[in-house]
Amino acid sequence: MADPIVQQIELKGEIDLYQSPKIRSLLEEYLSKKPKVLMINLSQVTYMDSSGLATLIEAVQKIKEYNGRLILVAIPRKIKNVFEVARLTDFFEIYDDLSEAMKHVIS
Repeated sequence: MADPIVQQIELKGEIDLYQSPKIRSLLEEYLSKKPKVLMINLSQVTYMDSSGLATLIEAVQKIKEYNGRLILVAIPRKIKNVFEVARLTDFFEIYDDLSEAMKHVIS
């Protein structure tokens, strides 16, 4: 059976200390299938704290172990500010929308 090429997840609501363990489990489930690209749509996320960032950082580290890519898509402005303050915009592969992200996946 061929590895999945692109898996997509849409996260919603608050990604905080209480939700991070659930999101970590969800991400681990997806990563266990070793997709070439895991695309996470954050357009419906209303809040993210440091535990949310840590969860996403862990996912990037795990996916890089097998040379996969984790892509963040459609980050709301106030959430993107959290990434900027933490100086993580260069660490993550971030695109403004799904079509832009898909161009970079296909090329």
